[in-house]
Amino acid sequence: MNILLNDLLLLFISVLFLIFEEIDVSTTTALLCAIILAATSYLYSDKRWTSLLRLCYLILTVWNRAFFYTLPLLFYNAPLWKQKELNIPCVLLYLLPMIFHLNFHYLGFDLLWLLAMLFSLLLKQQTLSQQQLEQDYKKQRDTSRELAMILSEKNKNLLIQQEQEVRIATLNERNRIAREIHDNVGHLLSSALLQIGAIQAIFTQEELQEPLTNLRSTISTSMDSIR
Repeated sequence: MNILLNDLLLLFISVLFLIFEEIDVSTTTALLCAIILAATSYLYSDKRWTSLLRLCYLILTVWNRAFFYTLPLLFYNAPLWKQKELNIPCVLLYLLPMIFHLNFHYLGFDLLWLLAMLFSLLLKQQTLSQQQLEQDYKKQRDTSRELAMILSEKNKNLLIQQEQEVRIATLNERNRIAREIHDNVGHLLSSALLQIGAIQAIFTQEELQEPLTNLRSTISTSMDSIR
C-alpha cells in the first residue's frame, strides 16, 4: 500500500512538472508511458524486458524534455539498491539525461527535478527498509511459532515419559511388595503348615484331629490367596 502511495505521489510531482510545459501529444505520451512502464515493474517478473523498456525510455528523455520530467517516477521503481548498498551505476544512468537538458533557462526546473530525484531515492530507501523490517518480523514470528511447537512437543513427550516412569515405578513397587509377601508371609505360613503336620503326627487324639485339619485347611487357603 505504501509503495502505491509513493508512486502516486511521484506521479503527482511529474504532473506538476508537465503543467509548466506546453501540453501537447509528447507530454501526454510521456505521462502515459511513465505510468505504463512503472506498472510493468509490478506486473512482470522478467527484469530483462523491463530493463530494456527503461533503457528505451531513458533514450527518449534525451530526445524530449517531457519524458525527462517524468523520470522521478521511474527512478523510484529502478533497482537503486543492491544488498543494502546504493547501486551507483544505476543512479548515474538515471541522472545522465540531466546533462543533455541542463540549461540556464530551465535551471530552476532542473534543480527542482534534481530534488525530486533525491526525494524519490529517499522514498525508495524508506520502502526497502520497511520491507526488510516486515520480512524480519515475519521471520521472527515464524521462528517463534516453530519454537512454540517444538516446546509443546517436548512438553508432551515429557508428560508421556513421566507417565511411563510412574507406571514403571508402580509396577516395581508392586512386584517388591508381592515378593516380600511371598518370601516372608508365605514362608511363615509354610512353616505353620509344617508345624501343624508335626502336631498331627505327634498327637493322634481324635478330638485334636478335626481342629488341626480345619486350621491346616485355612492356612492352605491363605497360601493360595497369597500366591
